[in-house]
Amino acid sequence: MTITEVAQEPQSKEPISEHPLSKIGLLPLSGLLFLVAVVWRIVDIFVLGLGDTWINIMPSKLFPLLIIAGVFWKYRKVELSSVLGLAKGPYFRTQIVLGIGIFAAWHLMLNVFPKIIYGAIDPTYTVSFAVLNVEILWYLFLFFLTNGFLEEVLFRGLLQNTFRQRTSTFSAIFLSGLLFGVWHVTWPLVNGLDTGFSVGQAISLVVFSTIFALFYGYYYENFSSRRTLVGTITAHTFMNFINENFKVGSDPLVQGPDYFYGSPTLLGLTIGMFLITFIVLTFMAYRYRIEDVQNHWHRVTNWWTAIRTRE
Repeated sequence: MTITEVAQEPQSKEPISEHPLSKIGLLPLSGLLFLVAVVWRIVDIFVLGLGDTWINIMPSKLFPLLIIAGVFWKYRKVELSSVLGLAKGPYFRTQIVLGIGIFAAWHLMLNVFPKIIYGAIDPTYTVSFAVLNVEILWYLFLFFLTNGFLEEVLFRGLLQNTFRQRTSTFSAIFLSGLLFGVWHVTWPLVNGLDTGFSVGQAISLVVFSTIFALFYGYYYENFSSRRTLVGTITAHTFMNFINENFKVGSDPLVQGPDYFYGSPTLLGLTIGMFLITFIVLTFMAYRYRIEDVQNHWHRVTNWWTAIRTRE
């Protein structure tokens, strides 16, 4: 009996084509996603006027963030950490504590101490304290948390890491920081429609925002070794939330960040203290790493535990 074996040729499989968002270079992808965020921001602020409502341009914060995270989650998952900085990272709780400490330093030196000193110099200046939007504070914290995630992921994560592939580290931090400063010029523009456009207000807002961004970029790059944006997201969130809802002084309130000063003396005091804080914090981010802080904290807690044990 003869057995005839019929050999079947293996069927050729067609190559699986990659999605364009998987193949596209990081620079054009960053430009596309940045354009989405800019267009959404312009529409929400200038066309829909959501800054005057309780919604407070939440769509331009939430949906670009979801789009950016969604694109990377579906098509470039390995870059969620390396490009977007969306990783829990080591020393997660330490990063949160440091973020709160950074916010406190910025806030005191930028929004509290200059006004207290100026109030002592000029008796006509009222150093008041007010809590705004009490009924929706919970929502505004959610809003500024979303804003912190979007702006840190977009500017410190996506753009800074993209520029870093094409230029030096310093240039990448500077370029992303400058774009962050220009990003905030929308508020003086929209406020100027009603109050008269102030070039000085726009310049001060761009300068302050850019310097903030330079520090955050360096903190992420050097102190955190580009592993996570948890620290800067924390500082960014609390800075915006407290500045927007807990007011010190009697300066006029406007949409967006309140970097508006009616007195040149107050502005000078603020700039001086702001630069001192920037220099000190930047030096600390240059001198130390997150591991150094964690190790020092362990030594302190061990020392304290030993003292308590002896007692």
